[in-house]
Amino acid sequence: MLLILVGAPMSGRRTALNWLGEHGFRCVDGDEVRAAECGLAGEAPMATIAQDGNELERMSDISMSFILAIDAPHGVRWRRQMASGGGSLEDFVKKSDSLMYDCDQKGTPLRTWMSNATIRAMNQGSLEEFYSQLESLDLRNPKHARPSWDMYFLQLAVLASRRTNCMKRAVGAVIVKSNRVVSTGYNGTASG
Repeated sequence: MLLILVGAPMSGRRTALNWLGEHGFRCVDGDEVRAAECGLAGEAPMATIAQDGNELERMSDISMSFILAIDAPHGVRWRRQMASGGGSLEDFVKKSDSLMYDCDQKGTPLRTWMSNATIRAMNQGSLEEFYSQLESLDLRNPKHARPSWDMYFLQLAVLASRRTNCMKRAVGAVIVKSNRVVSTGYNGTASG
């Protein structure tokens, strides 16, 4: 299982990665993830930080992976930046915007990945509160990387409903027997 951490600068990604390392995750970088991809199923869960949208795109197709988006208010992140060595507010905003909105690169911005993340955490309080929040997320549970049967079939029904041409209500259906799809369908008029 691979947990991919994403977030704005000074949002707490490194803090979360260190905490995960103390709680049974193997902390790796992007290159190690690709090298270990074949053996993900039998190993201890791994955690890494995606440095940008391009790196995240390369890792997102790994099976048994999921994304944890960590965010914090701008003011909190700026105070953390000042406490860790400073720099100008303008430089901080430029760096943050470049990373989050992909201003100078060609790829999917991290903000888009964060909005589609499996799990989200807000790091706006003390370290103890953040650690408590991480603990409550039950990040070692494989359900985050692989949906339950019910969720899987519900997602198939939602996908089927997108095919509808009914203006009133989009309805999708999945008929299942012994966790096997028998049929799918959706409402609407026949075409042709």
